Amino acid sequence: MGSSDLGFSPTEHSIYEVDLNRISPDFSQPRRFLPSDLRQRLSQGEILPNEAMQELLSRAERGDKLAVLILGDSGSNLDDDEDGPEDEKGLFALAHSIKTVGLRQPINVYSITRPDSPGETFYQLGEGERRYWAHQLLALQGNEKFARIRCIIDALPEDKALIQRRQQAENAARQDLSAIARARSIEQIQERLRLTMGTRVPGETTIKLPSQRELDAAVGQEVKTFTGRAIGGRMVRNYLRLLKLPAELQDFVEAAQLTEKQLRPVMRLKTEAEQRQLIIQIINQRLSGRDVLSKVAPTAPVSSLKQVKRTTVEQRLEKRLFQAAMTVHEIVALGEDAYAAVVESLAGRVSDETTRDALLKMRQLIDDLVGNPVLSDFGVYQDVPLDIILPPIDYLQRSLPDVYWNQLKNAQAEGGREAFRLLRQWKNDDPLVANRLAGFFKPVDEFAKKIRAGERVLIPGLEKAPDSKKSKKYMYQVTNGNAIYWANISLSFMDEDAYQTMRAEVFA
Repeated sequence: MGSSDLGFSPTEHSIYEVDLNRISPDFSQPRRFLPSDLRQRLSQGEILPNEAMQELLSRAERGDKLAVLILGDSGSNLDDDEDGPEDEKGLFALAHSIKTVGLRQPINVYSITRPDSPGETFYQLGEGERRYWAHQLLALQGNEKFARIRCIIDALPEDKALIQRRQQAENAARQDLSAIARARSIEQIQERLRLTMGTRVPGETTIKLPSQRELDAAVGQEVKTFTGRAIGGRMVRNYLRLLKLPAELQDFVEAAQLTEKQLRPVMRLKTEAEQRQLIIQIINQRLSGRDVLSKVAPTAPVSSLKQVKRTTVEQRLEKRLFQAAMTVHEIVALGEDAYAAVVESLAGRVSDETTRDALLKMRQLIDDLVGNPVLSDFGVYQDVPLDIILPPIDYLQRSLPDVYWNQLKNAQAEGGREAFRLLRQWKNDDPLVANRLAGFFKPVDEFAKKIRAGERVLIPGLEKAPDSKKSKKYMYQVTNGNAIYWANISLSFMDEDAYQTMRAEVFA
């Protein structure tokens, strides 16, 4: 019997079905699927991949914006026979496609052994992270046949840089790759080239590293090997600058697949709060790079103080006093809703105790300045019942998902204790929201300890509450010292009888 020409020949690769519970993600991958807090817990072995997926689903059900961005809005399509929306890019859409037509492109994994499980083979994910998580989602939804996934299995290369180059080649071919994932890929290329481009100094044991300009040019050319087009040194630096965004904002940027052009104006903003607000605007309003640029205020003109010659102590002091006065003026002009959240967020993030205390004292000083009788009408000091003070919540809106914010607004009408009970509940039940509220709870807890110990704290300011349906039961609203108010509310949970009033300066 004669042989026929099939037009192909077998290679060394074969496709196998592998149990999901034997595959672990690669945490050096430039593309990152999970939110940073879940990714960290998974990498440290605190949770399993299916538990991470379950937590992500729970967050999406609670209305968490980041989880919804990652998963998409088409979860019901997993159980339908109809096609999902064509423009849907979330994980639900990919899972629906895999369930409908199967996994057309296997993932790549590397076989590894674990010291704790001798004789058993496990696998490290190479390429195909979203396909891997789509299978996790389908398996979690009760589709047992998706508890295994089709894989091409390779031996783990001794050269770890080879894994990176394979991932970079796959990522470079993607048109929808987010700017932050490209930035991480470029950072990996830069670190690899920094070492390979180093030259040994004759007669010495030291290695001379390339200059930053040489390194940027080499990185741009290395990108060309994957994409077919080199990028300039300036663009390399633009991408790397994106990695200065806080981890939580990087999660949003990646989930929404924002481009470098959209994010370039964001990096001109000075505070995390400003960056967060603009990024959410970009996502919600689908702003183009030009739209974003138009929203960022132009750089302030150079101060005439730069012309002052620093020849005497008096001139240097004059400059610093002028700068301090301008800074205070700008902060006061922003209003408490703006500056309070920024200062409290910073205090919640810093690990150095001295710096944190300095930030909290700064908040007190600003509050004291805003409510100082020298700057306004003199107030009357008195003990005011907590249940007739409108709970201040407006400055918390930026820290909460929409569904939580709506619940908090409803709780405001019931009083500060009910609002604070919700905030504590979210802090305990939702790790992502707990991270966002760290800047709120830190000063509240600090002031509560001081009040309970009888130490002196800032006297908050109150004024007559507006006569509206929302605040009809309340006589006063807080004008400064929000954290002091919430500290008193917190203490009322410990001893409701002892902490029914708050010492305050009441303004007409």
